[in-house]
Amino acid sequence: FWTVKYEFPELLNCLLLKMLPDATYKEAFTRSFVMHYSRVSHTLSQSSNSDRLSNRVVHVSVQLFSNKKLALSMTENFQLLHVMVSSLVYNMMSKVLIKCTLHSPRSDHMVVDCMNHITKDHCYWPLVSDLSNVLSHQPIALKFMSDNGLLSMWFGFLQMLQGMNVNERELDAHIEFEPSTYYASFSAELEASASPMWALISHLKNKETGQYTANVIKHCVVALMEWFKVNNFTSPNQACNGRKLGYQ
Repeated sequence: FWTVKYEFPELLNCLLLKMLPDATYKEAFTRSFVMHYSRVSHTLSQSSNSDRLSNRVVHVSVQLFSNKKLALSMTENFQLLHVMVSSLVYNMMSKVLIKCTLHSPRSDHMVVDCMNHITKDHCYWPLVSDLSNVLSHQPIALKFMSDNGLLSMWFGFLQMLQGMNVNERELDAHIEFEPSTYYASFSAELEASASPMWALISHLKNKETGQYTANVIKHCVVALMEWFKVNNFTSPNQACNGRKLGYQ
């Protein structure tokens, strides 16, 4: 608790990491880390120095979740995957949503705000890094891809990235200053969407994993149809606003 409260102070971090060779301590510390994981995500979003805190968090978490046996134990006994995904989606990214302006003004689609410091300062990347790390372990990745609740939550999160940072072509007046949010949207797509995706599909190599491939595709199609519906896109021949472009 106090490690998170005081944003992983360097001396305390070093002390905690030096004791990791003790297997009993390492398991107990990992269990405590998982139980306070949602608090970590909250602290990351509130920190005045998120870059420094992010590095300190990952410096600890990579030592814990790179251990396949330990990560699997946390997944089976302490719902590690649910804790990670819910911390990313509900404790952080859901709090920075704005109305999407890419399509119909009647659309209720919400996307992440690339002007918010959580997105601009990449406060989410330690959580995504941890998720990609545990998904590199095949048994955990297969559990993720067989859990319908997790997949629904994950694809719901990916919808938040579809249509963010809308740019509108200006035909009349000169734009004096270009927006600086393009890098935030690019990084969000690369780090929060692409990296976990590659971690998952790296395990889908043969017919033995066909059921997991089918389940992921099923949830992908459902999410895509929901996205079309919420944006009032009902026909493949429907005209789009050619002057607007979002990162999708």
